[in-house]
Amino acid sequence: MLALEKAAELDKDLGIDPARESRRLVADARRIRAASLAGAGNVEAAEVQLRRALKLDESLTFDLKTEARRLAAPYYRQQARASASRLDIESAVALFRQAAASDPSFPINQDGELRSAFLSKVEMLVLSGKIQEGASLMKSVEKKL
Repeated sequence: MLALEKAAELDKDLGIDPARESRRLVADARRIRAASLAGAGNVEAAEVQLRRALKLDESLTFDLKTEARRLAAPYYRQQARASASRLDIESAVALFRQAAASDPSFPINQDGELRSAFLSKVEMLVLSGKIQEGASLMKSVEKKL
């Protein structure tokens, strides 16, 4: 806060309020921490950080739960991709839906992501000489997607 007080003294015309600016900086740090927590799937802890940010900076106007869920959408998509790569379709679909529900504006191409995971697995099987397994998997892909 000392640096902010010095800045306010240097140029009083700027109207710097050291206490308000300190609260804003701490609120920004809380929002960054919330993004990190939500990005790791810990939405509840992200909400706690966002709640603290809202208390510190009265200019913030987001909805607590909506913002925490929005920040978690990339996590759910990444988990869905991991499930798809394991060919766990039910889990992948559920996680893609959770990502879409968390943030409707978040870019998700569920069908494309699932096809890509299956085709990668088919390619790996064929390249390793397991052509019959690759063909079987390809047929199952066509039925599921």
